[in-house]
Amino acid sequence: MTRGTAVLIAWLGLLATIVALSGLAIWAKMRGIDLQGVGFHEAIGGLIGLLGVALSAQIHNSRRQDDGG
Repeated sequence: MTRGTAVLIAWLGLLATIVALSGLAIWAKMRGIDLQGVGFHEAIGGLIGLLGVALSAQIHNSRRQDDGG
């Protein structure tokens, strides 16, 4: 897998996660569920952080494979 493909897949995954979480927040608001008390924003931040770590690991692995290592 080339570095560009890995980055594209990671960004699409991040975008899909944000869209899914936004949909969940909208659905909960329509149902009258308050997500503020359950640390919803902290959970979103944690997921984005994990995706960032996964992205950097994927890029690192892609570079190692491109270098023949």
